[in-house]
Amino acid sequence: MALIGKIRSNMWIVFVIIALATLSFILMDAQGPGGGGAVSDTTMGIVNGKKIDFKDFDLTDRVLFNNSAQEPLMRRAGLWDYFVNKTIVEDEAEELGMSVGKNELMELQFGQSLSPIIFQNYRTPNGQVDIAQLTQIKNAIEANSPDLTPQFRLYWAEQEKQVISTQLQTKINTMVQKGLYTPTWMAEETFKMQNTSVDIEVVKIPFDEIDGSGVDVTDSDINAYIKENSQDYERKEEKRVVQYVTIDVAPNKRDSIYWREEMDKMIANFRTTDNDSIYAFSNNGTYQNYFLKSEELQEQIRDVIPTMTAGEVYGPYISLRNLQAVKLIERKVIPDSVDASHILIRVTENNPTQLIRANTLIDSIMDAVNKGSSFDNLASDFSEDVTNSANGGDLGTFTQGAMVPAFNDVCFISGREGGVYKVRTQFGVHLLRINDMIYNNRTPKHKIAYINVPVIPTKETQDAMYTNMIDLVGEYSYLDGMTEKVNSTANLEMKESNALKANDYSIDLLGPGNITRDIVKYAFSSDTEIGDLSHDIYTYTDDELYYNRRYVAAGLAKILPSGLAKADDVRADIEAAVMNNKKAKAYISGLSGNGFDVIATNANIEIDTILNASLNSVFVAGLGNEPKVMGAASQLAAGSTSSPILGNSGVFVVRKIKNSDAGEPSGLVGLKSSLSSQAKAAKDFKLINALREKSTIKDNRATFY
Repeated sequence: MALIGKIRSNMWIVFVIIALATLSFILMDAQGPGGGGAVSDTTMGIVNGKKIDFKDFDLTDRVLFNNSAQEPLMRRAGLWDYFVNKTIVEDEAEELGMSVGKNELMELQFGQSLSPIIFQNYRTPNGQVDIAQLTQIKNAIEANSPDLTPQFRLYWAEQEKQVISTQLQTKINTMVQKGLYTPTWMAEETFKMQNTSVDIEVVKIPFDEIDGSGVDVTDSDINAYIKENSQDYERKEEKRVVQYVTIDVAPNKRDSIYWREEMDKMIANFRTTDNDSIYAFSNNGTYQNYFLKSEELQEQIRDVIPTMTAGEVYGPYISLRNLQAVKLIERKVIPDSVDASHILIRVTENNPTQLIRANTLIDSIMDAVNKGSSFDNLASDFSEDVTNSANGGDLGTFTQGAMVPAFNDVCFISGREGGVYKVRTQFGVHLLRINDMIYNNRTPKHKIAYINVPVIPTKETQDAMYTNMIDLVGEYSYLDGMTEKVNSTANLEMKESNALKANDYSIDLLGPGNITRDIVKYAFSSDTEIGDLSHDIYTYTDDELYYNRRYVAAGLAKILPSGLAKADDVRADIEAAVMNNKKAKAYISGLSGNGFDVIATNANIEIDTILNASLNSVFVAGLGNEPKVMGAASQLAAGSTSSPILGNSGVFVVRKIKNSDAGEPSGLVGLKSSLSSQAKAAKDFKLINALREKSTIKDNRATFY
């Protein structure tokens, strides 16, 4: 339930969001959906008779996730679960007479028993609770300080709701945990199952080897299977299936020529530019302000760069889906690593007084070093980098890129071994001493810059593909007509979605997102009937390069009502399983009176011997996942043979060789403790799911987004 993230550092943003959201809701209430003063229904859901209001939901979403990078529909799905669980927990707590009193709430927010919500939201950078800030907030609340703005009070009230809900759920979980108990008989049975094994002989006739000729699967067979496995085919809510066709937009030969011509123009300017870094960055490229070994270069240019002169450009060449060109900026022999020390006088950004002080002090220290004073002693006395000042400012040995650019440049490019240099960085002013320059070899390294042109479909190509889809959809009024056309057209294929729920936002290969959500909303519209074809073209945009990468046309193929599935709805999914069951039962009826060895001989099947098979194992080597087979084996006497068994992968007959009994139970105290721990570990998840199962939940989210 910990939904409020680390937003304290941007609290002013929260204040603005809350204020704007509150104002917008006031206007919404005044104007209604049509702006004429009508009052709109904002009931997003009802849980056990209690409403979840969209305004509360949306405000929470805005406050907590305004700058979140998480996919919005996925985020809202999680937030919906929070609201549902919160309502259920509060309802259950009310029935149990549980509450969170004022003193308890203060303890959870400011005391020794902090709520996980507070612990998450008010931590210092080292992960400890920010006691100072909490104390400041507590004092302001108790004094009803005017510094507590209305916006902050709204924020704190929202947080209190989460603290209370979390605490109520903790109390309910604790109450249930106190009632969990593992009786001795259960521990004894578990010991027996874990320590009893059997040696068995098995004849397996796989389904594929059973003759199915003359066996037909009727609707009655399908319905009987559905009824027998009703827990797997009972729909709690209506689902719908869409059929759709996609036209993917890919660059063609004309596009490649166009981008090659564009790249040629860019390369001409790249050769003559006076500012390589700015030109590279402004043309989708990169500028690397350090030197690379030949083996660190891209494979396409690894052998080319060493032959180039400074200022020369090579390209274009293909790199992933880009046309790329590279420019050699400079070639230089530089050390592979450097050992250095420094003295730092810190400067706060935009603080000229501190900068003057730092420059003056570093100049004095540098003068002292040049006159023979000990650098190490001066570092110990003056350096404000406490991580190494006691060690003479020793930074150890490091490679290129380990330090900030200005520091790196002096160490690897402009500096000399034994030299002392003044360096300005974002941390302050440094006095840098290069103790050692380490060369693995003297092979020159290379500083380079890249420019890129993504080879994507041009607007002309995108528009042409869109026109193709318009022509396809516009020709037909209903789904079946378009389906017939698609199936007869090369490179097009009609696809069928999985069974969709009203609030789904992802479809198979189309993936999640707002466009897919639009397709689902169309399918569940009250105006959409089976066989209807949407005449909207659904356009998917490339997330990185922002071109139209796919066009989709869709129609409603099926409506699967709530309740037990019908034969036509699931035939394609279960027909093979029903066929296997039906032909296996017919096969079993023909085995009547045959002994173990006769069955094996007639089926031309080798007898498998399985030793030390544990009765407690779900999967048995040489057998697979066959609980019915192991159950039958456990009941047999040594030397006896089972009746034919219809298993998961075929028909089985088992002959028991011997039993290895568990013996007298031992270590029951530890086993009881382990079983209890397993039950307690699963209780939180299973408890909230059980409460949801027995709750009445009406979900109207699809009305709002």
